[in-house]
Formats: sequence, C-alpha cells, structure tokens
Amino acid sequence: MEDNQPQYWDSVWSRPQNREADIQLFNKRETSVLWSNMKEEICKVYGRENLNGLSSIEIGAGAGEFSAVMAKNSIDVTLLDY
Repeated sequence: MEDNQPQYWDSVWSRPQNREADIQLFNKRETSVLWSNMKEEICKVYGRENLNGLSSIEIGAGAGEFSAVMAKNSIDVTLLDY
C-alpha cells in the first residue's frame, strides 16, 4: 500500500491513540524554537502584541500539533487533512 493512498491513512488513524504521547508532542511543539519564531513573526507581520482574534487554516495538518498550539494561543484554527 502506498503512503499517499486513502487506505493507508485510514489504517494510520484507526490505530489506538496514545494520549500521553500526544501531550508530550504538544508540549514539545509549544516550547520549540520554531513555535517561538512563528509567533514572533506572526505578531510582527500583523502588527500585534498577541495572537488573540487571528484565524488560521492548516492544510495537510497531519496530527495538527502546531494548530493545537495556535488554538491554545487564542487563534481560531481550521484544520484540513484527509
């Protein structure tokens, strides 16, 4: 089965979920240099001191860990993935 086929992704997402691993991944993303840089750049580009009231769409979100971090930072987030 090829990685880009719907059947593959159906099998991936039907596996048992590990809540602790998800929390660890979220915490890793939230404290990452990448997120810090993203947040700084977003605020700079939009001339804001915080992210409240912004909206984001993440296409090809996978697990959506950065969107989860954005949502925690008061961004209205929409995810799109198959």
